[in-house]
Amino acid sequence: MPDKSTSAALGTGPGSNAPSEAELRGHGAGGLGGSPRSSSSGASGPAGEARSVPQDCLGCRVTGCLFGVGGAAYLGSTLLQEPPPRGAHRYSVIAAAGTMFLFGMYRALA
Repeated sequence: MPDKSTSAALGTGPGSNAPSEAELRGHGAGGLGGSPRSSSSGASGPAGEARSVPQDCLGCRVTGCLFGVGGAAYLGSTLLQEPPPRGAHRYSVIAAAGTMFLFGMYRALA
């Protein structure tokens, strides 16, 4: 066991402000650092746990919508260049712009 001067230097002695092992582990089931599962439901296992789907904040949804619609507009603007893309390049630009637009609308509405 280290002496008192070593414990004080490491911040593990009785007078230190370091958290104890119990504080690091949590306060047991039902305490602040306990299990993430709710103990109020009587069922056990995956079928008994109701999982809530996290919802995005408004800023995240607006950012995602603008990214999708803006990306679609940027890709669509390549169709207006001189000379315009032809053949498979044209169809790939249209498909990518459509996908970006649908992503933006999904982020805005879902």
